[in-house]
Amino acid sequence: MVFEQLRDWVLVVARVELEQVKEDTKDEADLIYLVANLYGGQGRYDEAEPLYKECLAKQKTILGSDHPDTLTSMNNLAYLYQSQGKYDDAESLYKDCLAKKKTILGSDHPDTLTSMNNLAAFYESQGKYDEAEPLYKECLAKQKTILGSDHPDNLTSMNNLAGLYRSQGKYDKAEPLFMDCLAKRVTILGSDHPHTLTSMNNLAGLYRSQGKYDEAEPLYKECLAKHETILGSDHPNTLASLNNLAGFFNSQGKYGEAEPLYKACLEKYKARLGSDYPDTLMSMNDLAVFYRKQGKFDEAEPLFKESLAKQKTILGSDHPNTLRAMYGLVKLYVDQGKFDEAEPLYQLHLKNCETLLGPDDGLSIAIRENLDNVEEIQSEV
Repeated sequence: MVFEQLRDWVLVVARVELEQVKEDTKDEADLIYLVANLYGGQGRYDEAEPLYKECLAKQKTILGSDHPDTLTSMNNLAYLYQSQGKYDDAESLYKDCLAKKKTILGSDHPDTLTSMNNLAAFYESQGKYDEAEPLYKECLAKQKTILGSDHPDNLTSMNNLAGLYRSQGKYDKAEPLFMDCLAKRVTILGSDHPHTLTSMNNLAGLYRSQGKYDEAEPLYKECLAKHETILGSDHPNTLASLNNLAGFFNSQGKYGEAEPLYKACLEKYKARLGSDYPDTLMSMNDLAVFYRKQGKFDEAEPLFKESLAKQKTILGSDHPNTLRAMYGLVKLYVDQGKFDEAEPLYQLHLKNCETLLGPDDGLSIAIRENLDNVEEIQSEV
C-alpha cells in the first residue's frame, strides 16, 4: 500500500501544480504528461486518454509536430490505445510516429529503431506475426551494425525476435536467441540485473512450451529467488515471477504446489498495488481459472464476478482483460451446466469480440462455435 499511497500523493501534487502553472507553456504540457502517465500506470485509461490527447495537442502547438517530446507523447497515446483495445487508433499512431522519426532522424537512428520495435511488438500482440517478423529482423540487423552485438538495445531486439519465434512455435529458432541473449546479459549486465532475469524467465518459458520441465523449473525458481533478494518479496517483478512459477506447477498438474503460490501472489498484489489495480485483477482471474479447472466452482465464481465487475468499471467493457474475465465466467457457467446464465454472456462476449477483433478473428470464431453448442444443448433439454 506504500507504493499506492506514494503514487496517489504524487498525483495530488501534480494536480495542484497544474492549476498554478501558466497555460500553453512547455511546463504545463510536461505536467499534463506526468498526470496522464500516473493515470495510465494505474490502469485508469478513461482518465488518462483525454490528458494524453491534450498534452499531444499542446506539444504540437508549442514545440511542433516533429519535436522529440511530441513524438514520445504520440507513442504513449498509441500504447494507451493498445491497452484499451483500440487497435486501429493505436496502429495509426505507431506508424505515424515511425514515419516521422525516419524522416527527421533517419532510418538508422536509435530512436527510429525503438519506434520500429514498438510497431513490431504491437503486431505481435495482435497475432500478426508476418507483419511483426520483418520489422523485428530489420531492427535487430541495424542495431547490430550501428550499436554492436553486445549493446543493451540490440539484446532487447534479440529477445523480442526470440519471443516472436516462440509465439509462432518456431522453438528451434527461438532457443539459440534466448540462450545467446541470456549469456550476453549475464556477462555485460550481471546475473542479477532485471534484464538478465527477464531473459532467464523467457528461456524458462520456452522450455515449458517445449515440455522440458526439468530444465524450466530451476530457471523459474532461480529467477524468483533473485527477484525476492534484490527487489523484495512484494515487488511487482517478483510477483510476476511468483505467478509464472505457479503457472508452471499448474501446467504440470502439481496443483498442491500451484495453489498457495497463486493465492500468495493475489494477496501481495492487493497489499502492494491495491485491489483495483490491473495486475491485481489479472492475478484474481488466474486464481479463478485455476479453481474452475479443478472443479472448485464455489471458489471460482466470486473471483470471476469480482474481477469482471472491477475490470468493467476500470478498463471498460471492451477491454481485452475485461473480455477475458467475461469468458472465464461464461466457461464456469457452462461447466456448471448453468446454460441460461451462460447464453446471454456468450452473446454479449461475441458481440464485443466481433466489434473489437473482427468476425473472422480466431477468438470470435471460437466463441461463436461455443455459443452454437450451448444453444444446441438448451434445445435438447
